[in-house]
Amino acid sequence: MTQFYDGQASMSSMAGAQIVSDNGKNGIISMPPIDAPALVTAEQPNIMQRLTTPEGLALSLPRPAAKRYRKLTELREDAHTLYLAGGPKIDDIRVDITKERQRLARFDGEWRLTSSGEELAAAKAEAEKTIAKLLADIAYIEERRQPYMMQMTAIGAAIQRADAYIASLGPSALRDAPMPKLGKGETIDAAAARVASLRAELADIISRPWPAADAKARAQREVEFLASEGRVNVSKSVLHRNQLGWPVAERTITLRGFGKGVADQYDTTNATSSLAVVCWLFKDDIIAKLNAEIDAASHDTETQALTAEQRAAQVAKIKNSIEAEQRIMATIIWQEEAFDRIPGDMDPRALLGLTGPEPVEFH
Repeated sequence: MTQFYDGQASMSSMAGAQIVSDNGKNGIISMPPIDAPALVTAEQPNIMQRLTTPEGLALSLPRPAAKRYRKLTELREDAHTLYLAGGPKIDDIRVDITKERQRLARFDGEWRLTSSGEELAAAKAEAEKTIAKLLADIAYIEERRQPYMMQMTAIGAAIQRADAYIASLGPSALRDAPMPKLGKGETIDAAAARVASLRAELADIISRPWPAADAKARAQREVEFLASEGRVNVSKSVLHRNQLGWPVAERTITLRGFGKGVADQYDTTNATSSLAVVCWLFKDDIIAKLNAEIDAASHDTETQALTAEQRAAQVAKIKNSIEAEQRIMATIIWQEEAFDRIPGDMDPRALLGLTGPEPVEFH
């Protein structure tokens, strides 16, 4: 409750709401407690945290995917803890190795003055044997830690890709996708081999040449653009008896968008206004000469060429097949808990069981 005394406020506790006034100046105002759940709890994190952190965004995924994401983070933390568990033991062994090496170094110093040759050789051999055993102990611990390192690395990379994907779209753009049923004898290696084959096929499609007709059409547009830039303006001569409007001032004309597209900032060419005038004067001759050059250049590649439509259709088909194979692989990984086998190019949608737009990194 808040009490007001001649403009001064103080806090005190009182149940119920009441106002008491004696002369219009003094009074007591109290409000009952709000009967509502806490806005921030362990089960209901702060709304800004849910919207701005990877873990918070993942909590807003469909329940099965959110559960898988949480499991991955727990497994990564467990693997990290188990990997670090061997660190102190390795440090202790390294201290012992340093001591033995210092002891070994003294053999050729002061000990040589007090020990016989046989005693010195035996002591050095014993020290070297001890060092070898300590190094073997470290190798053994590292070997035991290796699976945890592999699991921690694979899961960590997968979570990082998932975080970037979810953040780029927002959880609301993603839907649950049940894991596929597996065929008899299906294995991670078999699915990985099919993915590798599909990726090789995809690379082949992307690297295919383009049809001569495509090159000719783009060449014609490029020449016509230059010709338009080099056109001599005669309108003022007709209307006002002025001189011709020759593009005499030398300037740079940037050619962009006649290759892969305007978005390709590296596929640009600078041309002069003089070249533009030449294209205006001899446009048809230049286009005819370019068409002949394109025919000669495409003589041996035309049968392998793909149009933009053919290329897009085949690329989409192969990518869908890759996604399907990765969903099979992810299902096996979850069933066998083989999280160290998560490939570096695993699609986050496949691993978490989601449907949504293709990740940008796979475009």
